[in-house]
Amino acid sequence: MVKGVLHLYRDNERTSLKPTAVRSTLLCMLAVPAHLSTGDLLRFSAPFSTEIQKLKIIRDQTPNQYMVLFRFKNQESADRFYDHFNGVPFNSIEPGICHLAYVAKVDAVEDIDGGGMAVDGLTELPTCAFCLERMDEAANGVLTILCNHSFHSACLEQWGDSSCPVCRYFQTPQMAEEQACFQCGMSSDDLWLCLICGNIGCGRYSEKHAFVHFQETQHTYALNVKTRRVWDYVGDGYVHRLIQGSGADKVVEYNHAGAGNIDEKMESVTLEYTYLLTTQLESQRHYYEERMEDVRRAAEEECLHLRTDLEALRIASGDTTDTVGLQQKQLAQLLKDKESLEKKYQQATVRLVKLSKDLQSEKQLNSILETNQNDYRQLVDKLRKEKEDAVTACEKEIADLREQLADLMYHMETGDRIAVLPDAARQDIEGGRILSQDKPVEESLSGSAKKANQRRRNR
Repeated sequence: MVKGVLHLYRDNERTSLKPTAVRSTLLCMLAVPAHLSTGDLLRFSAPFSTEIQKLKIIRDQTPNQYMVLFRFKNQESADRFYDHFNGVPFNSIEPGICHLAYVAKVDAVEDIDGGGMAVDGLTELPTCAFCLERMDEAANGVLTILCNHSFHSACLEQWGDSSCPVCRYFQTPQMAEEQACFQCGMSSDDLWLCLICGNIGCGRYSEKHAFVHFQETQHTYALNVKTRRVWDYVGDGYVHRLIQGSGADKVVEYNHAGAGNIDEKMESVTLEYTYLLTTQLESQRHYYEERMEDVRRAAEEECLHLRTDLEALRIASGDTTDTVGLQQKQLAQLLKDKESLEKKYQQATVRLVKLSKDLQSEKQLNSILETNQNDYRQLVDKLRKEKEDAVTACEKEIADLREQLADLMYHMETGDRIAVLPDAARQDIEGGRILSQDKPVEESLSGSAKKANQRRRNR
C-alpha cells in the first residue's frame, strides 16, 4: 500500500477531443461515491470490460469518495468510454454522476525528491469547498469571486446569500433600509425624526408632516435625519445640548452660560424642567382625552351602523326564510317530478329493449323468409323449365307416333290393295321400285316411311 498526498495537475495546453488528436489511453473517474462498491463499479463499466486493460482504485483524505484509474487497450476504446459514461449517473436511485478526465501519466514522488513542489507547465486542480471535487475549467464552469475563492458555478448557485462560503465576504453591497415620511411616503434629505415617539415626517419646506405631528402631540424636539441636528419647535431654533430629567424621562434643552452660581442655575433648570414637564403632561392629557373622545364617537357611530345593519339583516332573514320555504316546496315538487320521470324513463327503457329484441327477431325471420323465397323461386324456375322440356318432348313424341300411325295405316291400305290385285301385278309390285320425279324416295319419305319400305323390301 502506497500512502501520501494526492496532487492532480492539468496541462496548461489543452488537448483537442477530435478523433484525429493524439491523447492518452488512461482515464480517471473522479469523485466516485463511497457507497458504490467494487462490484457495482465493475457492473457499471461492464460494457467495456473486454477493452479495459487495467483498473486501479486510489483515494486521498477526502471523505466518502475515491477515484479510479482505467487503462484501455487503445485510444479508440478510451474515447468511446469517455463519450458513453462522462456525465452519466451511476444509478437511478442514489445521487452521484460519473466525471471522467484524461490522464497523461501517474508518478509517485517522495517529498525529499520534490513531491509537494509545483511542476513546470502544469497547474494543480483546486478543490471545490461545496462538493469537494476537483475543479477543471475544461470540464466544469469555475467561478472565482472577489475574495479570490473559486467554486463550481452549479455549487455556488445553491448558496443562500451573496457572501463567500469560506470567508463570508459579501460580494455585493448590502441593502440599507430607506427612510421615508410615515404620512406621504416621501424620501428626501428633509426628514425629521421625533425624539419622543420615533415618528418620521417631512420638513416644513415639503408637506410639513413633522410640524403637524408636533401640533398634534406637542412633542417638542425633532432630529434631522441627514445633519443629525435637533430642532426645538417651542423655542423655534436648534438645540445644542439636551439633558434627561429624573422624573418622567423628559428630554429638555440645557444652556450653559459659563458663569453664576451652579445652584441657582440648577434651581432654574429644575423650575424650567418642572414647568416643561407640567405643560407636556397637560398637553398630553388633552391630546389623549381628545383621542379617547374621537375613539368613543367612532365606536358609537360604528355601533349605530352595526345596529342598522343587524336590523336590515333581520328583515332580510325574514324574507329569506319565506323564500327558503317556497324554494323547499318547489324542491320537493321537483323531486317528485323527477321520480315520476325516472319511472317513465325506466318503463320506456324496458319497452325499448323489448322492441329492440322483437325487431331483431323480425329481422332474422325476414332474412330466413327471403332465403326460403329465393330457394323456392329457383325451384319453381327449375320445375317450369323441366315442365317445358317435358311438354316439348311429349309433343315431339306425339308427332312421331302420328307419323308412325299414318305410315301404318298407309301400309295396311296398301297391303289390302295389293292383295286384291292379280298375282302377276302383285309380283311386279313386290319386285319393283317406286321413283319420284322431284327427289329420291329416300329423301321424300319420313323416317317411318323409310322403315316401312325397308320392311316391304325384306319381305
